[in-house]
Amino acid sequence: MENLIIVSKEKWDSIPSDYKGKWIDYNNEHPELLGKRTVLSGCISKKIGTLLIESVHFVIK
Repeated sequence: MENLIIVSKEKWDSIPSDYKGKWIDYNNEHPELLGKRTVLSGCISKKIGTLLIESVHFVIK
């Protein structure tokens, strides 16, 4: 869990809902991620074009 991106609650709240959501596991491939928050990478990092998952790629403090 090293290299997690730390996102403040204020920053998270400022991201438009079109760019963030919750993990939906249609094929039941990753049930452990069900309900985790997700965000497009460009909203919280310099990397663009990746879906980031809470507790895998970032945490909100």
